[in-house]
Amino acid sequence: MYSTRGAAPVPRLPGGSSYLCLGPPMVGMDGLLAAVLTPREGEASIAVLTDTDPKSFLERMDDPEGPVAIVDCTGEEREADGLDDRFVRRVSSPADLTSIGIAVSEFLDPFVEGGLSVRVGLDSLTTLSVYVERKQLFAFLNVLEPRATGHDGLFVAALYTESVAAQVQSTVEPLFDGRIELREGATGSEIRIEPPGEDPTDWEPFESDIDRVEAVPSTSRESSGEPTVDSLGALIRRVEATRLTLSVYNPGGTDLGPLRTRMDRLNVTLESIETPKVPEGVAMLHRNGEFLVAEPLGALLSSLSLDELQVQDSELSPIIDHVDSTVTGLSVVEKPLLVRASRMFELLAYRTGQGTLHVGFQELSRVADDEYVTRLYENIVGSGVDIRVYGAPDATIPLDGVEVIESENEEITGSWFVVFEGGGRSGTLLCEEREPESYHGFWTRRPELVGEAAAYLEATY
Repeated sequence: MYSTRGAAPVPRLPGGSSYLCLGPPMVGMDGLLAAVLTPREGEASIAVLTDTDPKSFLERMDDPEGPVAIVDCTGEEREADGLDDRFVRRVSSPADLTSIGIAVSEFLDPFVEGGLSVRVGLDSLTTLSVYVERKQLFAFLNVLEPRATGHDGLFVAALYTESVAAQVQSTVEPLFDGRIELREGATGSEIRIEPPGEDPTDWEPFESDIDRVEAVPSTSRESSGEPTVDSLGALIRRVEATRLTLSVYNPGGTDLGPLRTRMDRLNVTLESIETPKVPEGVAMLHRNGEFLVAEPLGALLSSLSLDELQVQDSELSPIIDHVDSTVTGLSVVEKPLLVRASRMFELLAYRTGQGTLHVGFQELSRVADDEYVTRLYENIVGSGVDIRVYGAPDATIPLDGVEVIESENEEITGSWFVVFEGGGRSGTLLCEEREPESYHGFWTRRPELVGEAAAYLEATY
């Protein structure tokens, strides 16, 4: 049994089990995970962080008595943060599920061999669902969960119920044994537990620190000076101009659908070519006709396989190694994905508690008519973040402390954007609606791209 001291009234949790942690943002999910993952004597923990700064996560823990390993896949650039490098693995993007799984195994295997009981946690399935398709997420968890709960281990993962499509929850929930649920009650956060095979407990008050953490130094820069682009569309097209092309020659009967989806998220266009001039099953990466690297299609697909998340002796795919995973491309995507991506950066702003958040809704009624969004933005403003909301003036925004920029400019009515800079942290989602309900663009945490978008908006509007 695993003690959950510091997460009252969560009971001791049995080994060999997994729990899906469900709830809206800002009711204490970060505090819950930190408490459940705090190792006691004879234990170790592995925290896979897609959103949370590692140092801040460790500071939330209540006097850990065993080693805590961090798999940092936030993609943020950081200065030296004083963490023990022996217990930190960095993955460039939450999209790289294979590398995340390998990093977990690099810690899990020696912990188990050393006789330690291991707690494994994942701070946001919501963020993973933004970067990968539901089938990929299911495959990843289907392998990771039994690996984590084997040898009497414990596995927990968080899913924000008010910011993720119901289909994602229905996809992942069958893989977990029990549930831990949070909600906003009349006087504060409340919690209930549904152990494996049992009825859920009654709702009880839950004491936890707020989900905002102290900002940490990074190589980000705040926007300043004159903008370097003359429109949001120009920035999108500049990023699109860097898009690579993956040519797959003579694939035969190979299903390229999953590879095409993965490449699109990595800002890579996939094309299939039949020609007798190239051997069967060859994948070549190039930019504007300039050859970069090639490898057998089978080797590329194997390197992306989620069938086994073991430490691999072979090197990672040279094609994937050439791809810039710091920019996620968007091509012909619809609103649900953009909503989840928007929440990702809005929660980043809330956790940071300083800086400026620019949000383009196309029409202001999309804010005024959404009770969840208005409550979310009230909390973000209360945390210390300045918010600027942009859109066509078809409604009044009932939010104190939010600067409203009314505009019927085609750039505003035809763009969806979230741009945050503050406290050394940053992120942006930037898209154009090129066809009705169909968006093209990108999202990234690269500071220079975020800074350009913020500087343009501040100078223009």
